Amino acid sequence: MNKARGFTLLELLVTIAVAAILASIALPNFSSQIAGGHAQSLMNQFASDVSWARSKAVASDETMTLTFNNPACTWQTTTANGAMVAAHTMTSNELASGNYNQVQCSSGGTVTMTFSPDGTVTMNPASSLNFTFSAGGQNWALAVLPSGSIVFDPSNAS
Repeated sequence: MNKARGFTLLELLVTIAVAAILASIALPNFSSQIAGGHAQSLMNQFASDVSWARSKAVASDETMTLTFNNPACTWQTTTANGAMVAAHTMTSNELASGNYNQVQCSSGGTVTMTFSPDGTVTMNPASSLNFTFSAGGQNWALAVLPSGSIVFDPSNAS
């Protein structure tokens, strides 16, 4: 007598049902992790562009300006003569193409940072040192100090 080997239809359906239940529990957490990762990625890009503007001001001995637009989460870097530096600018089109549509930013409004050739920064408004990027229930923060340095997670900085 030959015994058939394999799974019955009932065993297969139970396995699929259990997998579907586990996936439905894990999917919302996974989605919020992805959104939080986008917020962190956007914050890192902003920090990179701030650092670049400061370095370029020192290296070229000319003033550089970075304007952060809140709540749009966009920014524009310009040279002393007003020319936009596209490689260090985040436009609304780039935000849409980079899946950053869930990211929310806060900085207290539009902030203009002017980097002088000595590396220091003047902010307008002067009180706007902190920037927060949020998505998926996660918040990522950084502060730009008057010296032009960047501090990540300023609430825990010493």
